[in-house]
Parts: sequence; C-alpha cells; structure tokens
Amino acid sequence: MSVRKLITRLFGVVGARAAGAAFGLLSQLALARAFSPADVGIFLLTTSIMAFGSLLITGGYTALGLTYLARYQSLARQTLVAAFHAAALRTTLIWTIVMAILAVVAYFTPALADLRPAILFGAIAAPGQALIRLNNSAANSLRRFDLSFVPDFVLRSGFLFAAIIAIIAIAQHPRMVWILWAIVISTYAAALIQAVLLGRSGVVAKIFSPQRRSLAAYYRLRAAALLIGAFVSFTFAEIVTLVAGLLLPPADVAVVGITVRLASIAGFVVQTMQVIAIPDLTDTMAKGTRETADQLMRRTNLVNCALMTAAILVTLVLGGWVLAFFGPEYRAGKWLLILFLLSQTVRSAGAMNNHLLSLGGHQSHTAIVCAIALVVLIGAAAGLIPYLGINGMGWATLAAEIVWAIGLALSAQALTGRRGDLLARIGSRAKS
Repeated sequence: MSVRKLITRLFGVVGARAAGAAFGLLSQLALARAFSPADVGIFLLTTSIMAFGSLLITGGYTALGLTYLARYQSLARQTLVAAFHAAALRTTLIWTIVMAILAVVAYFTPALADLRPAILFGAIAAPGQALIRLNNSAANSLRRFDLSFVPDFVLRSGFLFAAIIAIIAIAQHPRMVWILWAIVISTYAAALIQAVLLGRSGVVAKIFSPQRRSLAAYYRLRAAALLIGAFVSFTFAEIVTLVAGLLLPPADVAVVGITVRLASIAGFVVQTMQVIAIPDLTDTMAKGTRETADQLMRRTNLVNCALMTAAILVTLVLGGWVLAFFGPEYRAGKWLLILFLLSQTVRSAGAMNNHLLSLGGHQSHTAIVCAIALVVLIGAAAGLIPYLGINGMGWATLAAEIVWAIGLALSAQALTGRRGDLLARIGSRAKS
C-alpha cells in the first residue's frame, strides 16, 4: 500500500471518529444543561459499563480477528472465516450469560443500590455493542473500512445524540431513564444496520453456516490472551480516568478525564493507521517477501510518528487555549495533555510489534506485557501523584507505555526474529 493510499484511507476513517467525538461531546453538553450532575454520572457510568462489558463478552475475538480474518480473506479460505465467526459467536453467547448473572448479582447488592440503573442498562446494551465490535473486525478484514468504523462512531453516536436532543426538547420534565433507553436502542439500531449492510460477509450470517469442525478450542486461549491487550488498547482513556479517580479529588479527575480523551483522539488516528495496514501486512507476510513487509511497517511507523509530533507541537502552542474552552480550571492540564500525547507517541512507535506477535500466535506474551504495564501504571500513579499532583498521572502513563513498548520489542525479537517498532525499522533501513 502506498503512503498516499494509506493517508487517504486514514482521513476517511478519522472523519468518522471525529464525527463520533463531536456527537459525544455535544451529547454530554446537552445532558449537563438539562440534568443534575448525579444523573449525568449515571449516563457516563452506563456507557462505561457498556464499553467494558461489550469488550469482555467478545472474549478477545475482536482483536484476534484483525489478524486471523485478514489472513483467511487473503488466502480465500471462506470455510475458515465461517469457523472463526462461529467460534466468536459461541464465545460471546457464553460470556453474555455470565455477564447477565453478574449484573443480576450486582443489581441486588445493597452497596450498589445507587448504581442500579447504570448496571441494568449498561448490561442490556453491551451485547449490541459486542455485535458491532465483531462485525468491525469482519468489515476490516474485507477492507470495508466504512462499515468498520461508521456504524459505531457515526450511527450509534448520532442516533443517541438525536434522541437526547429530542427528549430534552419535547419532554417538559425529561427523565434520565429515557436517555438510558436511548443508549440501548441506538446501539442495537446501529448493530442491525451494520449487519444488514455486511450481509453474508458479516458475523451474524455465519450462525446458520454448516461447520465441518469447531475451531473454538484453537482460538479460545489466543483470543483470551489478547483480551487484556484489547482493554489497554481500546479503553485507554477509561483506565487512566479510573486510576485517577482512586487517587485524586473529583475536580482534578475532571482535568485528567478531559485531557486524556483529547490525547486519545490523536492516539486513535495512529491506531487507525495500524488497523488499516494490518490486512496488507498480513497479505505481504503470507505472499510477499520480508523486505516488502518491512517497508510497509516502516511507512506506517513514520507517518504515525509525524502525526504525533505535529499534535505535540500544536499542543505546546495552543494547548492552554484549547483547554480553556472547557473552562478556565482546565488550563492547568496543558502539560498533562502533552505527557499523554508523548505516551501515545511511544505507543504508536511500538504497536506494530503487538501485531507481529499476534500474527505469530504469541498472544500470551502480549497479555503478560500488558499486565505488567498496568501494574506499572497503577504503582507509578500511586507513588507520583502525592508529589506531582495531576501531572503525576501523566508521568505514570508515560512510564507504563515505555515498559509496554520495550516488553513487546524484546518479545517480538525473541519469538519472531524481527521487530516492527520505529527504532528497529529505522535501524534496518540505515543498514541497508
């Protein structure tokens, strides 16, 4: 894939992500003006439970599908595609039952009585979001990137924003329970539209496909090993905010939450670049030469590095001004935002090693590295925040990302005999 084609695809997907971010921001602003902070908290908690729950019940198949489905499509092995989807659906169904039981227990736990609406509606919406995640992987393997990102970021977020505005505008006394139902309905509506547009290429269509043999046992451990990494990759902002919530007062947590979400938007750009490159990387590794795959990884890394460098430079100049839009108290998060952007830069520079390990079937090693990085994040935050305040959260995140990147680089070199990070690719280019 040429750099021009890569960037063209990237901006199409980033546009969908930008639309989703805009819908989310406008939704939260509208809710903050119409409802009490306690009600808005229930809304945010509901969406968080939906996000975490949907990722959990897929059992890691969404991350595994980025490489396995791309490989099967490259080799035109439709029986293996069907077997993969069947295993993913079976695992998702099992974990949905487990999550339902846990949600019932949590719902009737007296200590969680105030959170019951969030628990109930978050658990109801999670399977719909899980279906979107599974079909995202299916669409990505077919290089149908519009159907991989638009249903979640544009349709789901757009439907929810429209419902929120309608409820606030029409109802004389709007109730939060109506908004929670809107979360559920918008999620399943987007999932249905995506499934219909994918047709026989989607995961749902494989429910009725006859299977000569089940490959669930082969995929299960590999997918589960990727689940920890998926939490780190796809819920970066939520994890950082949660850790900050355990160690900082609410006012400071708000600054951390805003800055980490702004950094995550830039991080999503480079993550999208890598997701777009995976099918081509899989194809070149299966059919091409080692040098061809190295060139693809090198181009991807260099473009990612350039984008993150530009984001950091812009933040140095305009960061305080941008944060002031959220309120004068958020200007204090300028250097925290820069630290989060540096963390995302480290992540982008080393993330291709994660894909190399996945392609090589070494998912358990990536899970170990991610678990270590999470321990570093929590431990460093606990040690630094008492001395550095909110910036301690930024330094802790940067330390965790460095440990993650180094761990993946060492594992990739030891297990696959090659590395996909920026430094390795620059080094190999210089030698040639």
